[in-house]
Amino acid sequence: MYEHQPRFSNFISNNVAVDAVISFGTGLTVAWSGQPLGNIKMPNISITGDTGAKFEVDSTFEITNAGHLTEFTKVSS
Repeated sequence: MYEHQPRFSNFISNNVAVDAVISFGTGLTVAWSGQPLGNIKMPNISITGDTGAKFEVDSTFEITNAGHLTEFTKVSS
């Protein structure tokens, strides 16, 4: 298993007037050309109604198909 630890930061706005929690469950699958490259584990993000949320989260990107990722890097460079 190969892993990389990216940091995500962003701001969520234009949300409704209620507090909410965004849950990513088992994570996000990153794919290219119809095949997965890996999975990003994301923690829950809490949003305050009418305010939004600014967040910075550390995550883990687990490469699930090293051969396909190699092909991706050849095409995208």
